Amino acid sequence: MTFQTQTALRAGRCCLAAMVFFGICLCAQDTIMTKKEGQELPYVLTAALRTATPPEIDGRLDDACWREAAVAADFVLLGGRGYATAKTEARVLWDADNLYIGMRCLDANPALLKKTADKRDGLVCADDCVEIFLTPPNNSVLARFPASSRYFHLAVNAAGVRLDEIGSESPTTWNPRWTVRTSVHGDRWEAELSIPWAELKS
Repeated sequence: MTFQTQTALRAGRCCLAAMVFFGICLCAQDTIMTKKEGQELPYVLTAALRTATPPEIDGRLDDACWREAAVAADFVLLGGRGYATAKTEARVLWDADNLYIGMRCLDANPALLKKTADKRDGLVCADDCVEIFLTPPNNSVLARFPASSRYFHLAVNAAGVRLDEIGSESPTTWNPRWTVRTSVHGDRWEAELSIPWAELKS
């Protein structure tokens, strides 16, 4: 699983992007997978905690289950050019029906968040947004696509406008039923996503 958060520079220049690769372990207990001392990994391993009580998808990470979830926060700039200056946190939960992802994106000037895209599958990724790439192994849906496109791509901007596609295919070819809400605060914006397992299988 890959998370990517993107923040537009305020002077209209290129966008900075923070990316981190996560190996997600679906765990029944609150455990975090970490590398052994001296071991170099090309990604960060973190645990997705199974939750008995799913979060309310309202765009706010204030549910008790989120407080129990492992936090991944060491996002880096694209190309490994150091850590992002604006901290981003990711949390992952799951139950029998859904995968839940919570994102907290700190921002010193949330009033300046870029939220231009206003329709599904529009130019969401050009805004301040969160992008998520899912690559479940042995997936029958992805197997029908070229090797370079075997991943699910979900994105949502700070206004809650979403994009979903498989690989580099047209966004209109895959329209799963998933729920996302966002909220903007004085020093950050947050996103909550609920992705049914069934949408990743059919």
